[in-house]
Amino acid sequence: MSVQKKSKPKENHTKPLRLFKIEQAIQNLTYPSVERLQKELEVSRRTILRDIDELKIYYNAPIEYDRMKKGYYYSDNTYFVKNMLLTESEVFAVTGILPLMERYNNTPLKKTITKVYETLSQMLPNQVEVQTSFVNDVEFIADPVPIISEDVFNAVFKATKLHKIMKFDYRKIRSATKTRTVALF
Repeated sequence: MSVQKKSKPKENHTKPLRLFKIEQAIQNLTYPSVERLQKELEVSRRTILRDIDELKIYYNAPIEYDRMKKGYYYSDNTYFVKNMLLTESEVFAVTGILPLMERYNNTPLKKTITKVYETLSQMLPNQVEVQTSFVNDVEFIADPVPIISEDVFNAVFKATKLHKIMKFDYRKIRSATKTRTVALF
């Protein structure tokens, strides 16, 4: 009879998020305990302790444990992890957003997408090193983007959201204008 050893699942993209949540809990909660963090993040006690050590070592987090209050706190009240903790592939994905944003240049979504991107950018480290030549080989070819009026965009968006039937005039470059009716659901 052979005994199969359970293999430990590979740690994935949840670790950076977990580190971020631990940092936020220490920053915002009153002395979170290992047990509380363990319950909220659904991981083992050992994982929480390893993550706290990682925050201390790699992010110079001044995390201390208060034995009387049985929880963690920052010994420096002004400390916070400014950087969002991302993996190399996630950083690469963020860099891919820029060319894709160009597709929304002349739409009302441009302002919102730009705001989200700027928020993400502020959370990234000042310097990011990606050890791959793949980044230099990727190009996005953008089609010319027509200017879309905010009223038209909002009308189409609302019709789509409410599953309406929309009627509009459509013209190909070298064709006559045709009226189209589209059910948006």
